[in-house]
Amino acid sequence: MRRPLILSVVLLGACTDRSSILDPGDGYERAVADLDRTIAATLDRAQAQPTSWTIRGEAAELYRSRARLSGDWADYAKSQAQLDLAFASTPEGAGPFLAQAALDMTLHRLSAVPSSLDQVEGTVNLDDNSRASILMLQAQSDLLTDGYTVAGERISAAMDLHTTVGGHSNAGRLAWVTGDFDTAHAEYDDAQAMYFGRNDEPHAWFHLQRGLMDLDRGRYDDALVHYLDADAALPGYWLVHEHIAEVLWAMGDIAEADAIYQDVVARTGAPDLQDTYAELLMERGRDGRADELLAAADVSWQTRIDAFPDAAYGHAVNHYLLTDPERAVVLAQAQLVEQPSAAARTTLASALFGVSRVTEARAAVELALATEWRHADTFALASQIYAADGDIPGAIALCEQARAMNPTSECED
Repeated sequence: MRRPLILSVVLLGACTDRSSILDPGDGYERAVADLDRTIAATLDRAQAQPTSWTIRGEAAELYRSRARLSGDWADYAKSQAQLDLAFASTPEGAGPFLAQAALDMTLHRLSAVPSSLDQVEGTVNLDDNSRASILMLQAQSDLLTDGYTVAGERISAAMDLHTTVGGHSNAGRLAWVTGDFDTAHAEYDDAQAMYFGRNDEPHAWFHLQRGLMDLDRGRYDDALVHYLDADAALPGYWLVHEHIAEVLWAMGDIAEADAIYQDVVARTGAPDLQDTYAELLMERGRDGRADELLAAADVSWQTRIDAFPDAAYGHAVNHYLLTDPERAVVLAQAQLVEQPSAAARTTLASALFGVSRVTEARAAVELALATEWRHADTFALASQIYAADGDIPGAIALCEQARAMNPTSECED
């Protein structure tokens, strides 16, 4: 998670009392319990019909959904285990290849996706829904590798076959990462309007995306409104609470942010949250507790890297920037192998800059700048790197571009 900037702004009066800003409801706990019951029933069906790979595929998708909701990466392992059981019970060439491709995409195992999709495309009597799903997964891969034009074409083709919530969501993501925030908001609005499912988590997710876009633009008060809407949609969701804490920190309400981070770290034990909370604690002079959190995160990150390296590399870089900057460079370089993108090159540039390898950092960030990717953090980082490289005019120009997207950007002005 990006460390927020501390600004002097007017705070909401409610921020001084945690109970008044966070919804006290138990929607998240009920959502997890409901999903667990559905998973248990699906596993019972699979046990009763051991030759049905489709039921195992359903279970795999449910575990993937649970991973997003719980933040527990063990659910990804359970998803893969169900897929392995499904493929083991089918003739060669059959099985839940679409579910496998979706899991590989989630875990950023991009090189594994095409072979699964090829298997799906070879299916006799492939329907339009499946064709649309294939196009959407290909578009998601394009979004992770700077193929924005091709991604847009595939999203449009998929939506022509079958208009979906996911299609609008992917269109929103495409618009967001290329700097078209108005279109991104409109696409997320359309996606949410289409969703009529019984689960509340998607509604929370849509509000969260809008808030994250506002955070990227330095619009902290607007971001907080969206986050609170997300909390109202699914009360108690740790992911929403994490982002509420982040924006409160950015707005200067450190005590409130501290209380919320303490809660979500205790509830999840997630290493990325431990890292962020450690940064906040260091800012408050509590280095001892921060060191404890960083040590715990170190163990968890290594476990995640061992299990799902491609999914972990980019996030783990932020941890090692705090504890082992040279290893941060190694992981950032590894991420680029599977995910050659402006986002990953920005991460690499940050890691290289952190160990004073300025020339290499400049080369990496310039490759990111050469794409259609538009994020203030990339331009702000490039400004700092150019300044360190002695290119002050270039640094100032990049800072102006960064602040046109996010006026709060820290850069060379």
